Amino acid sequence: IIGGGIARAGDDLFQPLRRLVPQFEWHVCGHAVEIRPAQLGEFAGAYGAAWETQREKLHA
Repeated sequence: IIGGGIARAGDDLFQPLRRLVPQFEWHVCGHAVEIRPAQLGEFAGAYGAAWETQREKLHA
């Protein structure tokens, strides 16, 4: 899953990655890696950081 501003490159980024990654990836348990944009867009990292901060407060 690729997020952030780089994901806005769209098919210019994702199509070459989908062609090249299978040549180099390690197929854990026989499963290939799926390459796709993050559903939360360019703010996915910020959302994840905020969620983790709140989770840590709940379990402290």
